[in-house]
Amino acid sequence: MQKYRGRTHDYGKFHLTGLTQGALNTYKGFVDTVLANRDFRFFCCVAARDPADPVARFADPWTAYLKLFERLLIGAIRPG
Repeated sequence: MQKYRGRTHDYGKFHLTGLTQGALNTYKGFVDTVLANRDFRFFCCVAARDPADPVARFADPWTAYLKLFERLLIGAIRPG
C-alpha cells in the first residue's frame, strides 16, 4: 500500500464498495504494485452466514468476528 501511494500520491481509502468503472484503473494499479512484490502474502477471512452462522455460534457479531480474525491471524503467522 505504501509503495503504491508513494508512486501515485493516491492517499484515499480502498473499499470494494468503491470499485466502479471510473475507479478501475486505481484498483488495477494497486493490484499490479502488490503482485510485483514476490514476498507479498495475502490472507482473508470470509464469514458466510449459511450454513454455519458464526454470529449464532458466538452469541453476538463482535465476538464472532473477533474469533474469526483471531483464527486468521493465527493462520497467517509463520512458524519459527
